[in-house]
Amino acid sequence: MRVARGMVWFDGSALRAARLRAGNEAGWSLDELVRRLRAAGWAGATRQTLIGYENGTSVPEPARLRVLAMALGTTPAALSGVAGERARLADLRHWAGLTANQAAGSFGFSRWSLLRVERLGQLPRGWAESHEGEDGFVQRAALAYGTTPQVVDAAWTAVLRSTER
Repeated sequence: MRVARGMVWFDGSALRAARLRAGNEAGWSLDELVRRLRAAGWAGATRQTLIGYENGTSVPEPARLRVLAMALGTTPAALSGVAGERARLADLRHWAGLTANQAAGSFGFSRWSLLRVERLGQLPRGWAESHEGEDGFVQRAALAYGTTPQVVDAAWTAVLRSTER
């Protein structure tokens, strides 16, 4: 089941499928995945948390999504259920393991300004003039999110298209 948290998608069935593909032919149990997540540094990992993710009643925070993907040998994008060309800016940030506060620091503006960019495609007043406009944002976002400018540009375009409706 795909669920949205804010502007970010997560697919619990993709998580379950990745868990069942992991390891040997029987896949990993929830307990095995919890053990591996704890070994990877996620001290608070529990069966209940994973069940919530798989059932679609909750969505992992960005840093947890990255740990889940690494433990399962997949990508955060694969766990989102969103094809790369349909990704939004918030998806890219989430896949990079960054909260809005963390990512906003990369751009030198507030969390609220970043969320406005993600939802409406509107850069903060004055920022565009001092940072090469949209191209400057795309370049910085590519670095911050560990992806290419082309992927960021496509996500930016998706946001702008969604606001035209």
